[in-house]
Amino acid sequence: MVSNFEPMLKIKLFFVPFLFLFHITKSQDCDLEIYSSNSQEFYLHINGVSQGTNPKSNYEILGLPLGFYEAMVTFPHSKDTVTKVLGLAVYTKTTYAINYNERKSKYKIRFKAQEGFVQTPTNLTNNGEFAKKKYKPVKPNSNCDEVFADFYESRRIQSYLEELQFDEEKVNAIRNELRNSCYLSFTLGGFLSEIEQDYFKLELAKELAAKTYDLENLKIYSLGFKTNEFRNEYLNYIKQFE
Repeated sequence: MVSNFEPMLKIKLFFVPFLFLFHITKSQDCDLEIYSSNSQEFYLHINGVSQGTNPKSNYEILGLPLGFYEAMVTFPHSKDTVTKVLGLAVYTKTTYAINYNERKSKYKIRFKAQEGFVQTPTNLTNNGEFAKKKYKPVKPNSNCDEVFADFYESRRIQSYLEELQFDEEKVNAIRNELRNSCYLSFTLGGFLSEIEQDYFKLELAKELAAKTYDLENLKIYSLGFKTNEFRNEYLNYIKQFE
């Protein structure tokens, strides 16, 4: 199912400083999958747009522009509603699962996995049709028991960083916030983009590598450096994660 959604423009995207560095030439680079962990059927709305008149236990939406999307899930036989702002990554299928917490008697949408594209939809078959996409799992960081993917909490951190004046203050604030958490690379890239001086940026980027869930994307942090000296030092540092 291909969708032509526009990203949530009213939300300030905290990874905007990195977008131009991806050299994205196409507007649709991201896939999204949402499924029910207990196979319960549900209705899905993305940015207010219904994804079908019949409930399903699994939805796959292909070719979304990079951005954040608000997912709303309802169920055919109950009044329960669950919403979450979902972040997507370039050339990647991002998967979220709907789980039911019996102790709290409520549903939650949680980040589950990322898979990188092996081939993109620009590859055509012999009869001119788009080839079916193939994916490979994004290698997770073995130090991450769980990845933190909550948009509103990340936005709170971003807003706090914007209020600080000096890079050293920002670095210390990020350290405190990320002490026990792992994040996706595009979230951490947004935090890193708040640091102006390459010296402090390098110091923090090295620490963020250990907090990054999707280790395959560590190189994107190098795009934020102003000088090749610091960029190359960072690229040499992350070779240990390959």
